[in-house]
Amino acid sequence: MASSWFDKLGEQFAPVLSKLTNTALGMGMGLVQQSVLDATPGPYRDTVRDILEEVTRSLGTKPLPPPTATDKPESPRAHAHNGYSSEETLGTVG
Repeated sequence: MASSWFDKLGEQFAPVLSKLTNTALGMGMGLVQQSVLDATPGPYRDTVRDILEEVTRSLGTKPLPPPTATDKPESPRAHAHNGYSSEETLGTVG
């Protein structure tokens, strides 16, 4: 039976979808890990961290640390230069 267009599209994007899934799982587990560790008493943190990292590895990914305030993306206005407004820089001038 011939593959449908949708099946071919799925095959073509499988690698990037896998990366996206792993990144999302890693970010989610990183947030869970940080939240749980923040609420865990000091003497138990290493053990709990090891358990959460094992769970994350069993999902086929690794925990990614949650973003910090310094990780925020710059606003488009921060890239405006050469005498153009941010709208002109972004190509939204009408």
